[in-house]
Amino acid sequence: MDTLPSTDEGVAFLIQAEGKAFYHAGDLQLWPQEAMEDSAAMERQYHAILEPLRGQYFDAAFLMADPRQGASFAGGFDYFMRLTDTREAYPWDQEYNIDRLCAQDCTAPYRSRIRLAEQCCLHANLFSSLAL
Repeated sequence: MDTLPSTDEGVAFLIQAEGKAFYHAGDLQLWPQEAMEDSAAMERQYHAILEPLRGQYFDAAFLMADPRQGASFAGGFDYFMRLTDTREAYPWDQEYNIDRLCAQDCTAPYRSRIRLAEQCCLHANLFSSLAL
C-alpha cells in the first residue's frame, strides 16, 4: 500500500492486493475555493499530487463527488478519470446521487464505468479489512 498526500486531511490510498489495483481518494479532492487565486492554487496542487498516476491502471477507484461542492462537485472525479485508466469508478460520498454525476457532460467518455459504491463489496469489506 502507498499513499498520496491530501488537499485536506489524511491521505489517499493506492492498494495492490491479489493482483488488483485500487485507489481510494480519502479527502484528496479538488476543493472549491472562495477566491479565484485560491482556486487556481488548489487546482495546481491537486493536479501535481495526481500526476504520478497518469496512465496508471486501476481495477476500481473510490472517488469523492460531493454534492455540497455545488457546481464544481465533479471536477476532481473527472480529472482522475481522464488521467488514469480506471475500469470502475465508485463515487463514495454518502449523500451522493449518482444520477447527478452521470448527467454531467464531462462524464460522457467514462459514464458506463461509474458504479454505485453500494454495489461494490470492496468499499465496505476490503478497506475495513485493511484497518485503514
